[in-house]
This record gives sequence, structure tokens and C-alpha cells, in this order.
Amino acid sequence: MRQRVDREGGGAFPPIMIRTLSEDTATPLLIPLVISVLALVAFSAACGGDDSINGKLKVVTTVSPITSIVENIGGDRIELEGVVPEGVNSHIFEPQPSLAKLLADADLIVANGL
Repeated sequence: MRQRVDREGGGAFPPIMIRTLSEDTATPLLIPLVISVLALVAFSAACGGDDSINGKLKVVTTVSPITSIVENIGGDRIELEGVVPEGVNSHIFEPQPSLAKLLADADLIVANGL
């Protein structure tokens, strides 16, 4: 259903058309949304194993400025590991294959860029 809304003053622009959702169109949109949210909650609960060190969140960051920011935010509540050490040019850094294991074990990865 579309409603016509007239502007005050009748300027040079045409009237605005606003589409409103009726109950017939809102219900089909709501059902998949509810199912998706329930599935996400169930999946999250199923993955609830605590692999963290001493109950701390394992966080991996890419470059040292981000490592510093995350360290200031997380403090002693996180176990932080930076991929590119401070003072190393991130543009020429070559990661070791063991980095894949570090990233796979992380609870959170904070990265900048593509």
C-alpha cells in the first residue's frame, strides 16, 4: 500500500511516495528473521566450550598500533598476541606457517585493511 504525502508549500518537487508494510507483508518477513535469530542462538550455545587460557579471551591482532589499542581496552581480561612485532614494517613482513595455528585458536582477530 502506498500513501501520498503532500509537502507544505507545494514547492517544485513532486510529492513523496511512502510505502507502508501491512500485516500481510510484514509476517512473511518476520518468520525467516525469527528462525535465523533462533538458529544463531542455538549455534552459539553449541559452540560454548571454554578453550580460553584462565577464562581469558584469546585475541590476535595484526599490526602493533592495533595491538596497543586492544591491549589498552582488554587489559588483563584478554590473552593478546600481535602478529607483526613492533618496529617491523608490516608491508614486508612475511608470516611463518605457524601463524595459521595461532589464528585458528583465536577467539577474536582484530585486523585493519583488506
